[in-house]
Amino acid sequence: MSIEIKNVNCGDLSLKYFSFGKGSKVMIILPGLSVQSVMGSAASIKAQYRIFENEYSVYVLDRRENLPEDYNMEAMAEDTAAAINSLELRDAYIFGASQGGMLAMLIAAKYPELVKKLVLGSTTAKVSAEHFKDFKKWTDLAKKGDAEGLYMSFCEGIYPPDMFEKYKGVFLEFAKMTTNEDLARFVILAGAAEGFDITDRLEKISCPTLVLGVKGDKVVGENGSKMIAEKISDSKVYFYDEKYGHSAFDTAPDYTERIYNFFEE
Repeated sequence: MSIEIKNVNCGDLSLKYFSFGKGSKVMIILPGLSVQSVMGSAASIKAQYRIFENEYSVYVLDRRENLPEDYNMEAMAEDTAAAINSLELRDAYIFGASQGGMLAMLIAAKYPELVKKLVLGSTTAKVSAEHFKDFKKWTDLAKKGDAEGLYMSFCEGIYPPDMFEKYKGVFLEFAKMTTNEDLARFVILAGAAEGFDITDRLEKISCPTLVLGVKGDKVVGENGSKMIAEKISDSKVYFYDEKYGHSAFDTAPDYTERIYNFFEE
């Protein structure tokens, strides 16, 4: 059965999402940066998080449509919070991966009433100039219209070497399906991470938080996860081995179970 992709509209904001599950508790997944919208992966995401279906109603939110050229993480978080409010979701169990984790921290700091518990995967509270080099490399490829080069660089950065080699052909097929609109959207979303810094607001996050880092994370580094856990008072941290890569949220076999167990504590 196909999953219906819906739109939440609020003022001039239009944002795509899908949902599944029948539980009384609300879970929100804020995905990381991707070349193409995660809405196209709805079925696989549902399968990956099927452990939540009985106890939770799960919402997976995309970024807004009609992106402004000067978009930044603060505006992205405001749009995401507006969508959550429009959907009338409260006391949500939120999981944010990578750039989605940046969004989750901003929302938890400013709108604590929206967040019951928080899981932050492979993310950072501050995008340094050194870490932004990868984002810049990716946006340069996207600006040139080089979808194949972008997919190769992006996937090599976020996936462990063995997985990248195994699925290189699949990534190339995805590149062939990437449109100019996808590339233009990617440039804006990736660029939004430049200068991101919420380090001075982490102490405002009061909900129980689980930080899931990756040793030797090639995209955001592992120190970011350590610092987040140190500054959020009610938090715990766990590090995955570097063999899982930045995208441990997709590659580590126990990842979703670890999130589920933390939410159920």
